[in-house]
This record gives sequence, C-alpha cells and structure tokens, in this order.
Amino acid sequence: MEDSDNQKIYTGNYIISFDGFILIGFFIFSSFMIFKGIVEENSKCFAALAVWIVLFAGLTYRMNYFILTSKKLLVRNPIWFWKNIEFDIVDIEEVSIVFPGGKSSICLYVKTKDSTKYIGASSLRNRTWKELKRNLEENNIKVIDKVWG
Repeated sequence: MEDSDNQKIYTGNYIISFDGFILIGFFIFSSFMIFKGIVEENSKCFAALAVWIVLFAGLTYRMNYFILTSKKLLVRNPIWFWKNIEFDIVDIEEVSIVFPGGKSSICLYVKTKDSTKYIGASSLRNRTWKELKRNLEENNIKVIDKVWG
C-alpha cells in the first residue's frame, strides 16, 4: 500500500455491531435447533442453512471499514477480504454521510468524476464517523453530513 506511514484507519468492532448481534444470535439459535433435534428433517436443515447463508452474506457485506491516506480513500471488509475499493483523493468530488433509513447502517456516499458508490459500514460508531468526516474535510474533500448536520 502506498503511503502506509501516513494512513488513518477508521474501523469498529463488527462482532458487537447490530448486524453482528443478529448474525451471532441466528447462528446460536439455528445451532441449538439442529443439535437438540428440533430440526430433524433434512429439508428443514437445508432451509435453515440457506437462510444462514443469505443472512451471512447480507449482513457481512456492510461490515466495511475505511483507510485514509494522503492520496487515497480505501474501503476494506474484514469478512469479504477480497472486496477492495480505492478512490483517489483528487478524483473525489464530494462525500455524503447518510442514513438511508429502515434498519440499514450509516453509509458513505462517494461521488467521483466517473461514478458514485454507497458504502455501508455497520461497525463504525458515531465518533469514528465524525473523525472520518473531520479528516476528509482536512483533505479538502467536500463532506455533506446528512446524519449529524
């Protein structure tokens, strides 16, 4: 990674996040059902496994964190380790911190010269979001905060 001496990581504990609690709770519940013999039919076990895979994929996809260097904004995911998104700082036109509503997590909406992306980060706490906002502004990136104002 370029500029590794001058990087700041914005992350949280994804295990104790809301999505992490749901994921762990469902895993414990379904494990209990299977091991106690409540789910005896193979078709029910396969259905529980299918629900588990969909939940796992949906909830862990948003467990992103950010790395800010002097040249790039990087997005990483601790579970989907191959998911790497990079934005050159000079290409970023604006960044919005938004709460899309419902039970979704706060997202970073990155608008560049070529594209726009919503990036959820369900494990980040409020103070981490605010620190990211402050550091983006220090890098002369326009930040629109639709969560805290």
